[in-house]
Amino acid sequence: MRLRKLLIVLLALLVVFSLAGCGGSGGGGDDDNGGSNGDNGGTNGGNGDNGGNGGDNGGSGGDDDTPVVIPDDFVKVNGGTVSGQVADSHIFIEGRTVQIRDMYVCNHEVTQKEFKQYMKNYMVIAGANGESSSFKGDNYPVWFTTWYSAIIYCNLRSKAEGLTPVYYITINGKNETDIDKWMTLDLDHENGTYLGCEDGKYYYNGRELDGHFQTLLDYEGTSDSDGGIKVNSSANGYRLPTEIEWEYIARGGLSNNGMFPEQTTYAGSNDYTEVAVCGDAENGAYDGAEIKSKASNALGVYDMSGNAFEWVWDWYDIEANISPSTPITGPERCYGSMGGYTGRVKRGGSFNNPCGQSQVNYRAYAYPGYANRGAGFRVVRNAD
Repeated sequence: MRLRKLLIVLLALLVVFSLAGCGGSGGGGDDDNGGSNGDNGGTNGGNGDNGGNGGDNGGSGGDDDTPVVIPDDFVKVNGGTVSGQVADSHIFIEGRTVQIRDMYVCNHEVTQKEFKQYMKNYMVIAGANGESSSFKGDNYPVWFTTWYSAIIYCNLRSKAEGLTPVYYITINGKNETDIDKWMTLDLDHENGTYLGCEDGKYYYNGRELDGHFQTLLDYEGTSDSDGGIKVNSSANGYRLPTEIEWEYIARGGLSNNGMFPEQTTYAGSNDYTEVAVCGDAENGAYDGAEIKSKASNALGVYDMSGNAFEWVWDWYDIEANISPSTPITGPERCYGSMGGYTGRVKRGGSFNNPCGQSQVNYRAYAYPGYANRGAGFRVVRNAD
């Protein structure tokens, strides 16, 4: 009897331990599944992160949330519509309405270091290597250039930085931006001096090169004063500002209320000693300076008055003949309405010219193939 009871107890204990083991195993399984579900939950949490990334991407795609990446040493200048006379301007004049596009504007004139970086294989077109032998230094503006060397610089720098070059020549039916392809052209085909507006584009590469006459290629522009150089206005590469853009920047651009800031004689001041490196005995007569050595204008752009004259895109024409309906100030070709030759516009004055030429309304021009002392340039990019 006693043995029987003992057997019953043992059997009962075996059943209990068996059930506990099944329960533990099942529970462990559930825990593993729970762990797995937890991992899945973690994965779903990761999807939540992806959702966050999607939100971030969505933010990047949205106009309002998109961070604006402005290139180093450039400032964003918002454009706008300008109508009628502005202060003492000779190009913002009564009866003229122009639309200025948004731009990234380099806050300094192209330096000698920057010029050499991209132009090292094309230096001869810039006269004395883009610098005056008297004022040589990496941080000085380039100031012995032709208009054509400025155009070439823009395309070379654009290509080097993976941007679409702005300037092209149509060669054998193709719009060609490659400067080496341009160099195969006989662009100074009209006459023998680089002072005329039909010649001097790339005067090291004239009709006769290394004692041999070149073969004329078929390209659009053989009879054009600019060698057929045209503008791709939708390209995102570097370019020269137009004359109207240049003066818009110099005057500080339009504010949110659609008005220019208070106008000054020079870019940023009525006192040229504050903002302009120019040819005055008390201001460093006929002596250049490093970029940004004077105060900037309202936009944070330096040397819009003085230091180096700045080439712009336009041919020059007198105020009376400026078109009221186009953003380009001068004629399409170098034979202006003045009669005879004209030239490409230069703005801003320079270190070796009287300070009166550094006023924001002062206009000058020069033959585009002539590398004259004091001539530099500034680059911009489209921002719209």
